[in-house]
Amino acid sequence: MTEHNKQAEEVLKLWEPLQQNAYRIVYSIVNETQATEDVLQEALCRAFQKFHTLRDKSKFKTWFFTIAVRLAYKEISNRKRVILVDTMSDATINKGPCNLFVSETLLHVERKTEVIRIIMMLPERERHLFHLRYVQDIKVSDIAKMTDIKLSTLKSIYHRAHKKLYDLLSEEEKI
Repeated sequence: MTEHNKQAEEVLKLWEPLQQNAYRIVYSIVNETQATEDVLQEALCRAFQKFHTLRDKSKFKTWFFTIAVRLAYKEISNRKRVILVDTMSDATINKGPCNLFVSETLLHVERKTEVIRIIMMLPERERHLFHLRYVQDIKVSDIAKMTDIKLSTLKSIYHRAHKKLYDLLSEEEKI
């Protein structure tokens, strides 16, 4: 058996227990089945290619999730955001209460888009940690174990990131 085959076998062995969690995490970022599968496939290919650079094999889980999450965010940034208005009929748009609902919905979408844009201004590490905490709804103590960051350090990172977000949102509202 060649060295390459041994390496591929080892990657697959380490990958097996991570499949479901990896799918869940990537899907929560990209929100599409096909895109999730594409991102995971690309992440696995990169893991195969760069496995020799991983010095401590016990850190495979964190290493692989970092690759997958970065690719998922890259997938999102490559997409164009389009709201399809032509699917609504004229009758639906011209109704008073419905028109109000559409306006409120669009304002909510704009606000959510603004918050996401500001979150994307944070450093990648903080964005990743926010995703794990608030999208994946993982406990801070579990995130500390997953990422090999001390719990107190992780709490400090969250505190500073929240302050940055608050300051950025406040600046946006002043403009």
